[in-house]
Amino acid sequence: MSVFVDSGQRVDNCLSFCDGRESVVGTEIQCYRLKYPFPAMLGRLAAMISDFKNPIFNRDYGTRIFRRRIRIEKHGRSIVAGLEDTLHAFKLVVQHDGDVVTAIEGTWLRYPNGTCPGAVGQFAPYIGKALTAQRTVFRSYSDSRQQCSHFLDVLGLVFSHALREEDLRQFDVTVPDIVDGTTWAEIHVNGEQLHRWQIDSERVLNPAPVNGRSLYAGFGRWSAEMFEGGSLEAAHVLQMAILVSFSGMLDFMAMGARHRNGAVVMETIKGVCYATQPERIEGAVFCHDKRDFTDADDTMLQFLK
Repeated sequence: MSVFVDSGQRVDNCLSFCDGRESVVGTEIQCYRLKYPFPAMLGRLAAMISDFKNPIFNRDYGTRIFRRRIRIEKHGRSIVAGLEDTLHAFKLVVQHDGDVVTAIEGTWLRYPNGTCPGAVGQFAPYIGKALTAQRTVFRSYSDSRQQCSHFLDVLGLVFSHALREEDLRQFDVTVPDIVDGTTWAEIHVNGEQLHRWQIDSERVLNPAPVNGRSLYAGFGRWSAEMFEGGSLEAAHVLQMAILVSFSGMLDFMAMGARHRNGAVVMETIKGVCYATQPERIEGAVFCHDKRDFTDADDTMLQFLK
């Protein structure tokens, strides 16, 4: 395959031989690929990235910190929630009567693909459904493939939060870029650290109780066996943030510019969410408004104030 650096220069067989020896128009490649060799850390991501047509790697990968913040606030029987990270920013307002949900309104502020906005019209299956803290019950309410995965995750947190005594719940996730094959990802809930995992691109490496556990297939099963309550909830929030953080390996804005007239979606994720369904996949054109929160998180979720 061919891979492009952000200047648009071509590098052949990068995913197989990314050791800094390939030439690009007669010039030796140095930059990030030599410093942070991708094959050593991609694992199954290599196959996923190969689904893209001419992926463009992000030369800054290895120097950044991915952050995701989710905040949920009670205002009587109205619950206001927000999510923000590098690629996403949205607000969710849910009304309930103490037993069931009566209204849901979602608002995008930033989104990654041109088909994402329509997902805010998909909440009807949840109207009239009972509030629940059970993830399996919530997931049974609708076909998750017809929803935005991120809105759905936050909506599930809202269903659970409505049954809590506390008014405010905030999740803060940090995932530094993978360097030398690993990184440490952590999540704080209302300022308390609930999980800190050393990971590579496929699995959890530390601490010992979760060593070797997959970040992909089977995560729901093994996490439910090991955690419960708020700890289980936080594990799912951490896992999704980790998966989104891997998007930092690619320069999606450059890829969107290169393929501005067509969809650029990995084969492996087609059909997994609202934006990538067959009937609208051609409109899934990159339209990223990226934000880098590496140095500070004090500007996150300002739209909730």
